[in-house]
Amino acid sequence: QGAVITCTCGKTKIKFANRVPRTSLECCCSDCRQALEWAASKGGPDPPAVPQWVYFENDIAGDVEGMEHLQPYVLRRGACVTRVVARCCHTTLVADHPVYQGNVVAVPAELCQQCGTTMPPQARIWTKDRDLDKEISPYLGQGPCIRGDEPLWFLQVTFPFTEAVPLPRRGVSLQSIYKCL
Repeated sequence: QGAVITCTCGKTKIKFANRVPRTSLECCCSDCRQALEWAASKGGPDPPAVPQWVYFENDIAGDVEGMEHLQPYVLRRGACVTRVVARCCHTTLVADHPVYQGNVVAVPAELCQQCGTTMPPQARIWTKDRDLDKEISPYLGQGPCIRGDEPLWFLQVTFPFTEAVPLPRRGVSLQSIYKCL
């Protein structure tokens, strides 16, 4: 049985083919913070000080419950990340970045804790976006803290993103769900 994530009010559920995520990262980038703050301003869950994302293979099994509530959006024109929010309660369910190459999707860690799947962060990335913050939670993960302005920094974290999803998929990709919305 795969991991199942549910929005805060329970009207929307997404089931992944796999229960075990590929990796987990804490992201300090301003886009992650601002997107989760935007969702909270609409009635969604309060954003964590430093968002932790858990990365599952981009293989969504079975039907999505509450598909009518899903809304893909980008934070601003020119932004790279497409996030899918449950309109019923403004819970951010998944995020998709071009660097993932369609192989993984990012899920907020607090949704994974609800489904019994946890993984400590393997790195904290984009810390340069938090240079001016006076209070940032301590990093308790297992891997490096990466500012995001070091040469070739991304090579430290890209392997889980570049490994292709085994074919045939057991379900469908997030990108195929976009076409139904």
